[in-house]
This record gives sequence, structure tokens and C-alpha cells, in this order.
Amino acid sequence: MCKSGPYRYRWCTNVDAPIRGCSTRREHFGYQRVVDGDPPEPADLHIPTLAELVSAARGWEGLHHLIVDVKMPADDADKAPAMLQAIADAFAGGVPFDVTLLVPDETVLKVMRNAVGAVTSSVPFAFSWDREIPAGIVINPEKFSAIDGAIRYGNTVASVGRPTIATLAPFDVYEDVMRYDVKRWEAFNLNPRVNQGRQIDRLIAWTLNDPAEMAELVRLGVSGIITDDVPALQDRRRGRRPALAAVKGQLLVYSRNYPGICREYHE
Repeated sequence: MCKSGPYRYRWCTNVDAPIRGCSTRREHFGYQRVVDGDPPEPADLHIPTLAELVSAARGWEGLHHLIVDVKMPADDADKAPAMLQAIADAFAGGVPFDVTLLVPDETVLKVMRNAVGAVTSSVPFAFSWDREIPAGIVINPEKFSAIDGAIRYGNTVASVGRPTIATLAPFDVYEDVMRYDVKRWEAFNLNPRVNQGRQIDRLIAWTLNDPAEMAELVRLGVSGIITDDVPALQDRRRGRRPALAAVKGQLLVYSRNYPGICREYHE
């Protein structure tokens, strides 16, 4: 059994039964949201398909960018082309916002990128090799550079996750990675002999909920932050402007808990 944030997850009681498709998962896996109360009680939570999410997202005013986190192990990389086509089918007819596929497994990323030409899609997907910093002691943070990964595979988006407490001094390590990435990003984009006309459009940090940490990443110059707590950025208790309003140009703020998914802050 595992629990993540406000969601609870129950394992299937018949462990020998195969689980195929979203409807079967809804039937056998108890995704529930805890409802406020004394004591709190679980309530059924609908698990939308990607097609349902895309349909709803078309109606979200101000949505600039939708991120699809593709979780597929390397052992199943042969199924990546079919997965990519299924994702493309969910976006059939096009959408008025950008779409990026975050792919943490390098092998799956390679197979998906190679399959792009064979996929029928009305949406030009951007890709990111979604970097994750391991637990323990990290001696060389630059090894987990998202920008270096984007350069290696010709991606237009770079992303890297904040490590957990299982990593020694997690935010210090993360800050080192992001400091390196911001400088590397700028150097790559400004050097036509190196980039050969290619640009990396976005550097996205995830998932940060501490206002001080988010403000530091804004200061460093990231272009997007995934957070569970948009109001934390606004520092309402002190009546200040949003913490992200100091960024030059624009910064996209992605939220897992808000129906608009992202807000755009301007200087």
C-alpha cells in the first residue's frame, strides 16, 4: 500500500488477476480523496483518462502548456511507439497550448523520439529527458544536468526534479544543478556554432512547495516551476506581490491541484 499527498491507494485484492485498461484499474484500485471532517472520510475519486484530461484542458482559460509525465520502464521500451501513438490520439484535433512529454527513462525517450515520424499526430510534441537526482551523497551534481540531457537528444525542454530528504542536503544539491543548468542553457542558446540553429525553450523545475526555494529558483532564472501550492508563491500574509513577479520576461507555474494547471507571471 502506498499513499501520496491527499490521495490513498489500495492494492487489488485479487493479485493474480491481470490489470488492463483504465476501466479495470478504476474497478480494482481504490483511488480516494480524503474529505475534510472529524474524522476525515474517503470519497471516491474519478481517474480521468488522458483523452478526458485533454478534453477538459481545451476549456481551461489561460492554459499555456500541458505536461504529460510518461512513466514506462526500459523493459517495456518496445511498447513506446504504441504509447506515443495513444498519446497522440488523445490530442486528436489539436489543442491551443503547448504539450511536452516528460520521459525519465533514457531508453524509452530514445525509442519515442525515433518513432515520431511514424506517428500520426495533430500536435507537435516537445520532449524532455526528465532527470531525477538519486538518494544518498551526490558528489557531482552536474552529472544530472537537464540542459546537458536536452542538448544530447535535441530536446526543446529540459526538466529536473528536486531530490527528497533521502539525498544529503537535497536543496543544496538541487540548487547546484540548477545553477549549472541556467548558465549552460544561456551559453548553448547564445552560441550558434554550438546550437546550430537549435534552441532550448524551457527549463522546468519540479516539485517545489517551499516559497523560499521557489524564489531562489526564480532568481536563478528557471522558466517553469511545478508546485502543489500556488498560493504559497503569493505570500499573502505579508501583502507582497507574488514572489514570482520579479522574474524577467515570463515564468510558467504549474500546479497539480489547480484546474488551470499553470499561471503565467510577468515582470
